[in-house]
Amino acid sequence: MPASWQPYGDLNPQEYTERIGKLLCEWFPAAFAPGAPPLPSAPAFQHHFLGLCNLTDWIGSNEEWFPYKGVPDDGYIVRARRQAEAAIRSRKVGLDIGAQRAVFDAGGVSDFTALFSLDAPNAIQRAAAWDAPLEAPVVIIESETGSGKTEAALWRWARMYAAGLVDGMYFALPTRAAAVQIHGRVAQFVEQLFPDGYRPEVVLAVPGYDVGAGGGGLPDYAAGYDSSHDGHYDRGRPWAAERPKRFLAAQVAVGTVDQAMLGALQVRNAHLRSSILARNLLVVDEVHASDVYMGAVLQRLLAAHGGAGGYALLMSATLGSAARERWLGRGGPAQAAPELPGLSEAIAAPYPAVSTAAGIDAVGENGQGKVVDISAISEMGDFDAVARRALAAARAGVLIFIAVVVF
Repeated sequence: MPASWQPYGDLNPQEYTERIGKLLCEWFPAAFAPGAPPLPSAPAFQHHFLGLCNLTDWIGSNEEWFPYKGVPDDGYIVRARRQAEAAIRSRKVGLDIGAQRAVFDAGGVSDFTALFSLDAPNAIQRAAAWDAPLEAPVVIIESETGSGKTEAALWRWARMYAAGLVDGMYFALPTRAAAVQIHGRVAQFVEQLFPDGYRPEVVLAVPGYDVGAGGGGLPDYAAGYDSSHDGHYDRGRPWAAERPKRFLAAQVAVGTVDQAMLGALQVRNAHLRSSILARNLLVVDEVHASDVYMGAVLQRLLAAHGGAGGYALLMSATLGSAARERWLGRGGPAQAAPELPGLSEAIAAPYPAVSTAAGIDAVGENGQGKVVDISAISEMGDFDAVARRALAAARAGVLIFIAVVVF
């Protein structure tokens, strides 16, 4: 027997282990009943079951809900179950959203103007939020920059929440700066969507950044909170936001795509990330920014997420046909190579468009237009002049693209 299992003073590891085993049989008799069916052996089930165990272990280790008890007494399991129910129903954790759903105005999701303070939705927004089937596991929105893809994604999420298909959303972006910028827009939308008292916190899932009211960055990418801030500590954000590996436990979060991708890699806490993401809509913006490696990881993430019953929405202004086919899952398993369309077929693909596994649906024009002015200036070797020109244009609010051409 290993030395660590040998009795030491009043401590006898084997005796305590036997006591725990007996308590488990008493507390969970159905699991040990004769003829009880075994748990599924599929790797996907084990992956998510382990993630759920990890999540419950973290919640159960919080002494705020579960004060330390050396030796459980006869009434311990009754109190523990009551405390567990209170913990997951608390606004601080936000896993049980039954009360929120009970007061949610499902009819309000149809009022685009009230939700976004904008005029009627354009073609891409209506196609993505209303025309594409809500039950489609993966939806891809392709449209020009500035056409309102973000509003389309948020509107679709609201409809999916109202239909009971998802509990929340993780809005993933390629960079930290982009996540910080989108966070405010998502928070504004959530404020319009949910009533006071039942509004989820929008977690900024970017390690090391100021996480919002009452919070600030600390060393090691942790987050600190001022519990004296009016109502902040009771509104649910601290538990999910205090560590990056818990970000995806938030009902609504905006962050970088790597937080979700870590659930598709063989790394620590991958089970946890994947299992808690499964209940939410995964939105990946600027998906064309993925390189070959990230594209392969994303493909596996989408396969696992969809396999667990999850839903995903991808957005891009410049997506290639190969990436579209791969991420829609039309090639079969995640590791299989999809049958790519020919060059003529790829060129003929409609744009703007909304794609699902059933095919690509043309959207039509969004009613937008812009004037592009191209001029050639002989300043390739004068870097100071190029910088001054770009700075002047930026200060004037002009969007410019500077290309250096060598002949």
